[in-house]
Amino acid sequence: MAVAAALALAIWVAWVVEPQPQRLATPAWLVLDLVVGLGAVLLLPWRRLRPLPVALTICALCVMSIAAMGPATVAALSVFARRRWRDTAVVAVAYAAGTTAFSAIHDVPDLLVDAAINVVGTVVLVALGWAVGVRRAAAAGADVGDGRLARWLTSFTAREAWGLAWRMLVSAAFGLLVFFTMAGEGDSRGFTAGHLWLALDPIVGATGLLLLAFRRRWPLPITIATALLTAVSATAVGPSSLVAISLATRRRWREIAVAAVVLFASGATFNWVHRSPDNTLVSDLVVNAITIAFLVALGLFIGARRELVANLRERAETAEREQELRVAQARTNERARIAREMHDVLAHRISLVAMHAGALAYREDLPPEQVRTTAGLLQTASHQALTELREVLGVLRDTDSPAPGAPEPPQPTLRDLDDLVAGARAGGQQIEVSTTGTDLTGLPELVSRNAFRIVQEGLTNARKHAPGAVVRLGLAGRPGTELTITLRNERGGDGPAAPGSGLGLVGLRERATLSGGTLSAGPDRSGAFVVRAVLPWPPPAKENA
Repeated sequence: MAVAAALALAIWVAWVVEPQPQRLATPAWLVLDLVVGLGAVLLLPWRRLRPLPVALTICALCVMSIAAMGPATVAALSVFARRRWRDTAVVAVAYAAGTTAFSAIHDVPDLLVDAAINVVGTVVLVALGWAVGVRRAAAAGADVGDGRLARWLTSFTAREAWGLAWRMLVSAAFGLLVFFTMAGEGDSRGFTAGHLWLALDPIVGATGLLLLAFRRRWPLPITIATALLTAVSATAVGPSSLVAISLATRRRWREIAVAAVVLFASGATFNWVHRSPDNTLVSDLVVNAITIAFLVALGLFIGARRELVANLRERAETAEREQELRVAQARTNERARIAREMHDVLAHRISLVAMHAGALAYREDLPPEQVRTTAGLLQTASHQALTELREVLGVLRDTDSPAPGAPEPPQPTLRDLDDLVAGARAGGQQIEVSTTGTDLTGLPELVSRNAFRIVQEGLTNARKHAPGAVVRLGLAGRPGTELTITLRNERGGDGPAAPGSGLGLVGLRERATLSGGTLSAGPDRSGAFVVRAVLPWPPPAKENA
């Protein structure tokens, strides 16, 4: 209803503003016209219950009210969308007759032109209503048939439908502008007042509008067909121009050359058929050539820009996929490296278990106290090995074959933190370490190794991206709670930044996840870059009795 009311007001205002002294333009009639049109809007809620009677009633009101054309258009579209031929024919005739009768009552000049435009508008409404009906039926899962027209209508996406709609509107507006310009001058053959061609020209132009929908399926034939329509019709100039631009976007010179020749010949034919005494044939041909050159240049520009945008989009998508692959590869490599580290640790613990178990099996002279101590060691080593193995297998899956050669040496832990800091300071990096009295000796080896790697990678990132900046390293926590690692450095520095892969933080997050913790990285409010990792610190194991 809101759309119908807005449309009614727009049509009424356009009718009032347009100067036509022949019509009944008294203030009382204008008020009555608006009241009747808004009253027709109130009938629209019943169009779904009684579509045909409501549509015919509103079309009848169009005889006395120009504002009623708004609700009449909505009601007619509602009937056309039902796709019933009898109802469609009756409402189409009523709609065209009602609008034409209004023009006759108000003594509109060039009644034939107005009647032709009304007929063309009715045909467009019928086609639009049927297209909407097919789309609705297909969306609801109903059978719309397997004909070519049904398949073509249902193949349109919403974006494609809107694209075709606005192109048809622009083409119709441009074609009607050319038509009314020639009709206003009134000195060209066929465009003088009262001539029959004034009624036929918009109908020929409407044929060109219908051909717009097939311009991408058969670009060159549709371009030639619409160009031939311009040989006799001024309204067809709109759709022909748009089809020519669409063909030029393909940037195929043979097609463009053929279409340009046909367009030029059609323009010359139009100038000869509808020649005006004020224009010479040479000037018309020059204007035609310039117009065709402009259409081709515009199409080439649009085609080049579309290709550029498509290439940029494809390049961005490729870069995004490659970045995702790099991140996935970095994650896989990091997990594999962590798995190898755990292999060394488990091999160490299992070897201890095997050694002590062998001693218990072959030494029958051991005193009970030593047997009890050895059994406790076996229990502790087994529990630690099982715990670390369970944590690793929960997040890792190493599909690579074991590397040949000897296993890697034991991995560093926070016990080697002093050597790491000393080496970084020897290389010129400024580091301030604060442990706030935290005793790191009781930290489990798994957490200690990952914490060491986090600190190591954090110092490396600071060296790369903020050379010369002071790095503040803080470690805090106690058994049974959490270990918090904080690395903070100011942005910039007094040296050139080294290039980075952008994947260092991926490994750090994997480290934190492996230990059951979290890691965050980014600038704080002051602009400094902060890496903060929180790792669980389990309570110490109970001593064996």
